[in-house]
Amino acid sequence: MIYRWERRKKHHNKAGVNAIPNRVDISQRPSEVNLRNEEGHYEADTVLSSKGGKACLAVFVERKTRMYFLQKIKDKSAGEMLSATMKVFRDSKEFGPLKVLSITYDNGTENANHELVNRMLNCKSFFCAPYHSWEKGQIENRNKILRQFFPKGTNFDLISDKEIHKIQTVINNRPMKVLNWLSPRELFDLIRSAY
Repeated sequence: MIYRWERRKKHHNKAGVNAIPNRVDISQRPSEVNLRNEEGHYEADTVLSSKGGKACLAVFVERKTRMYFLQKIKDKSAGEMLSATMKVFRDSKEFGPLKVLSITYDNGTENANHELVNRMLNCKSFFCAPYHSWEKGQIENRNKILRQFFPKGTNFDLISDKEIHKIQTVINNRPMKVLNWLSPRELFDLIRSAY
């Protein structure tokens, strides 16, 4: 016997998928992205505020170096996500324009402007399967580290850009075993100095 709640559980709302035009599934992502052989492939996400706040964080991680970027946005809208993406990758005062070959997203409607991002940054976009956020595991891992500083329930309306940048710096300067005990920032700077 199948109970009503079990039947409903199998039918997911795919509004996010349908609201994103021309999304390319992660299964089409080239193998070099998965192997982390080259710098310039990113994963993107949003970290939400508490129920009382509208502001959230647009977050990005570079897959090879694990370099992590945080940008506060007013709300989880496609326009705000587009603006944050440009601030991180094209208009950064700290890093200047960054090499971006691809960005992997989940199916949130804040990522609906991915084609415009692709044109502006000359990159490609890929999307996880619905409800498979683990397919972009690198950013999920970085977000767990972020939550040590900003636990769930944090109201980002009350957190300054300066404090967010400070936490970004702390995370990026932590040595990592997977990087032979270099920090993401050290490896990121080392690779960028070569071009």
